This record gives sequence, structure tokens and C-alpha cells, in this order.
Amino acid sequence: MLHKSVPFTVLFRVAGILFLVFGLYHAYTVASVTLGGGEDIPGTLIAILGPFGGDFPYGAPLIYIAFGLFCLGLSSTRAKLAYWGLQLACWLTGLNLWYQQHNEITVHLIPPFATPTTFWPQMVITLLCSLLLLALYIPIIRLLNKLYEVIDEQATGETGHEQKRL
Repeated sequence: MLHKSVPFTVLFRVAGILFLVFGLYHAYTVASVTLGGGEDIPGTLIAILGPFGGDFPYGAPLIYIAFGLFCLGLSSTRAKLAYWGLQLACWLTGLNLWYQQHNEITVHLIPPFATPTTFWPQMVITLLCSLLLLALYIPIIRLLNKLYEVIDEQATGETGHEQKRL
């Protein structure tokens, strides 16, 4: 009997594309509804990134975009691309959590954009996670390289074994 299975790269690629499309679609719908007249840029930003992404029940679109980019990085079978996808997912999730602070948005760091009042704890935790990932850069890259090598060996071993039978 032949045991066929779908490679993990295809699964991660499909999941990544679905997460990315889901997040971008939600960001677009919130922006198009909130920015009806085109004048309320801070309100639109708050609606997209704010508590639970406006009326979105499972978090703001940045979480889904982060998961999508991370899955696409893993599906590339390149260790450095997967690592930087993990870093990007960490920062996008941190930004999302930063904007979900008790609706206290009064600071204007950049004139058209309103930002939350405190930097603690969401962005500090994000910064610490990012620094930890940076400190573990070489072990993570080696682990991903070994993982991808084992998967490649299994894939070539199965095809070589099937060719020998024929």
C-alpha cells in the first residue's frame, strides 16, 4: 500500500495564505466602513488595531497577518526566512496587544496617528521576546536547518524507495 501524505510546506502555505487574506480582508472592511468620508484617519487606525479589532470577535487583523506571515516563512523551508517570519509575527502581535489597552488612546506620536498612553507591559514584553529570539538566533537557525534536512531526507528517501520498487 502506498502511504501518500500532503507535505507540511503545502499545509503551512495554505494556512498562511488563508490567515493573511482573512486579516487583510478584515482590515479593509473596517477601514472602508470607518473611513467613509476619508477624514477620520486616527479613528480608522483605532478601529482596525483597537480592542478586538473593532467588531471583530477574535482579535485585530494584525494577529492573523502575523500568523499568516509566520506560516508562509515556515513553508519556505529556509531557516533564515522562517526565523524572520517569527520575529515579524512577534512584533505584529505586540503591536496588536499594544493597541488593545483599555481604549486609552490619547498620545499622538505621529500627528495623524493616535497611540496608546502607556508603553508598559505589552511593548516591553514584545521587546523582551524579540531580544530573546535574537539571543537564540544561532540555535533556532540550527534547529530549523536540521528540521528541514530531516524532512528533505524523508522526502527523497520515500521517492527513492518507490523508484527502487518499480
